[in-house]
Amino acid sequence: MDKSGNSKTITIKINGKDRSTEKEKQIGECENNHEQQKNSASAPYKELENIASQELSAAEQVKEEDDFDWILPDVEEQEQLQEYKIMSQSKGKGGGKKGNPIRNKGIVPSILLIVFLAVLSGTTLGVLMLNMVISDSMTEAVSGPVEETPPEEKANPTGTAVVELPALTSYLVQGGVFSTADAANVEAATMTKKGLPAKVIEIDQQFFLFVGVADNLENAKSLGSHLQESGIDTFSKEIAIGGGSLSQLQASERSLLEAAPNLYKLLLEICTTAHLSNSMATEQKNALAAQINQWKELENIQNEQLQQLKGELEGAANLLSSYSENHEQETLGDVQQHLLNFLSAYQAL
Repeated sequence: MDKSGNSKTITIKINGKDRSTEKEKQIGECENNHEQQKNSASAPYKELENIASQELSAAEQVKEEDDFDWILPDVEEQEQLQEYKIMSQSKGKGGGKKGNPIRNKGIVPSILLIVFLAVLSGTTLGVLMLNMVISDSMTEAVSGPVEETPPEEKANPTGTAVVELPALTSYLVQGGVFSTADAANVEAATMTKKGLPAKVIEIDQQFFLFVGVADNLENAKSLGSHLQESGIDTFSKEIAIGGGSLSQLQASERSLLEAAPNLYKLLLEICTTAHLSNSMATEQKNALAAQINQWKELENIQNEQLQQLKGELEGAANLLSSYSENHEQETLGDVQQHLLNFLSAYQAL
């Protein structure tokens, strides 16, 4: 290779002088011209090669970037894990590790959700309470102030009173005795169709059909004789009805049971006298009026059996009051029916 500054030139000395040959000059000029032409001709190709190599390098770089495997964190796993590690992230202000940004991002939505649910629950509860207050206010405005019932007048299904029931000695006119209730009821229906009082009462597992009641045995026999004229076989006898004790009664119910025997005896006496003599004494009328007034004051009877008991005696008393005005014998038959119904209800207590 030629080095700069050390190029050598072949010279020929003619007559002691250095001269370059003409041919040498021509050769040198030709070589220089050829080299310049070659360089000028190859310059565009070199530029194209440079551009091509740059594009090839860029394409390879893009391919390498496209072939690069991107590894992204699994957001769902991070969000799931953050629910289990919220409590353990609270550390002192001084030297704890910094929290994971992904986990911190999951905490904020959770807090917002809790706050939203709390506000929603509070609003719903407030609306319900407001509706209740408005409803109560409207009800009070429509119905007016509620008056409280005094303690002694409040309805109470059960009480604490206990009553010993006395047995009622009765003088009954018997129309038959049966071993079954069905047979006794069939005969009672026959008596009722004839316009006669009739009631079936069970005593000692036997079913007795009674068609009348009186205040004593002699009057019961007299009453039976009137029925025998109608073709009915009768037998008069004395029977004790009821007895025992009742508990869990209210004060008014106890008063009713204590007054019932006396009212029954008075009604029975008036009815028997009117039936045999077709009249009613003035003393009996006054006593009956006083008993009816006291009986009507007995209220707040909750026991259904006692309600029936009270109704039968009231019915008999009202019919006797009517009889004092019209003196109809059919009215006395209806009084007898109420008194027999009363004895049946008293026996069932």
